[in-house]
Amino acid sequence: MVMSKRKDSVTRGRTARAVCDCRAPAAVIALLSVSGCAVPPPATVASGTPSNAPSQRVVEADWDDVDAAVRTALRQCQLVQAGRRAYRKQEGGEWTIVEYDLVTVRGDSGVLRVRRLGEGSVDLECRVGVLGSPDAEQCVIDRLARRLAALRGVDYAPLDE
Repeated sequence: MVMSKRKDSVTRGRTARAVCDCRAPAAVIALLSVSGCAVPPPATVASGTPSNAPSQRVVEADWDDVDAAVRTALRQCQLVQAGRRAYRKQEGGEWTIVEYDLVTVRGDSGVLRVRRLGEGSVDLECRVGVLGSPDAEQCVIDRLARRLAALRGVDYAPLDE
């Protein structure tokens, strides 16, 4: 056996071979990167043309179902709730306002305002983005109205996907 000393290493054998066969690990890494990096589907809420006013609708609903219905509607429209504020106002009778801060998948902010108008009636108002996004706003209002209608007068209702 011949001992030879190369710079910073000692090897045994006739020839020192410091070459590594890196083809197998490279193939595994390439295979994993292709299978694990799928492109997510595009957001289903299109931006639409800018609008001057927020989308708004008055619906018949149970006030105690609002929070649960908002969570469902936002998930279905690919938005998230970033905050929640509740206000009470005395003016010819008590009515309550709840505002939800929204964020879209593209990072646009928005506000969903739910006003209690009376027993069994609420006003829904949604504004998404600086210039408004009618498609996103209508998605939230439609899904929220549909969910509130399904929950009206019952304790629970199946989710419609």
